[in-house]
Amino acid sequence: MLFVFKTMPGASRASFGFSDLEPYLHTLRTPGTVPHLLRLLTTWQSDMYLLGGDLQSTPLATRTLLLWGTRDFIVPLKTAPRLALHIRDAKLIPLPGAGHLPNEEAPETCATAITTWLSDAESPQSPSR
Repeated sequence: MLFVFKTMPGASRASFGFSDLEPYLHTLRTPGTVPHLLRLLTTWQSDMYLLGGDLQSTPLATRTLLLWGTRDFIVPLKTAPRLALHIRDAKLIPLPGAGHLPNEEAPETCATAITTWLSDAESPQSPSR
């Protein structure tokens, strides 16, 4: 059974066991999550189409940090630059080895990236926003 999970996001690490699945299992144990995910799957294509139209007509003007796992097979890293085109002030930081839940899989790396990004925004050298 563990073999099946080795294809999951973040599973490229040399040692992969059931403890690596815990972030995903924890999320699935939250009451209402599975029915919600099933509803999302029925409208995913149309929702993404509508979102794409919204982003093209009105790009986001909010400063945004995109933390993206390089092993995210659910929403692959290759889609990030396309999203960033619709955000006026986006910074993309790929997280090597992380999957779809980088904050769960690499919390220290995410915290460092966020702290650095926030510090850069507050530094006197940063352009005013």
